[in-house]
Amino acid sequence: MDFGEETHDHQGAIIYFFNRDSRRKLERNFGRESVRRFHEWLDAYAVVSVKDGALITVGKRYKKIHH
Repeated sequence: MDFGEETHDHQGAIIYFFNRDSRRKLERNFGRESVRRFHEWLDAYAVVSVKDGALITVGKRYKKIHH
């Protein structure tokens, strides 16, 4: 993933999400206005299996992901 962060959940999956630093990186590459238009979708996360790379679930974050 070019933008965003990842953390292991220690149960066989990786969680991909956007944090403050990755949002700033998006702004540097695409412009602040473009990122503002999509701010609602930047609270999303995806959980992917370490074993086979299968997508387990996606959702919207309501609280901080601790890693």
